[in-house]
Amino acid sequence: MLTNITGIKVNREKKISLSYFKNISNDTSKEDIESKLGKPNGPSLTNIGSQSNEILTYTSGVSGNLGANYEIKKHLSPTKTKDVLRCISLL
Repeated sequence: MLTNITGIKVNREKKISLSYFKNISNDTSKEDIESKLGKPNGPSLTNIGSQSNEILTYTSGVSGNLGANYEIKKHLSPTKTKDVLRCISLL
């Protein structure tokens, strides 16, 4: 199953900088990410068998060149603690 929502308009109090993004560690919860960065512009969830992945995409209020964005990929496993993998796309 794939659930993908894009283009959600989010008003941010301040721009998301690379330093905020780099402070996200593997044990950071989704709630903590959203409290630091705000709601994502494009959440996506995939479920294949017992494997689940969630991607939080931030495209508005991001420091960088036009088109800059941040993606945070969380691998959700029923037998492991949630892991956060950081993926950066700065254009």
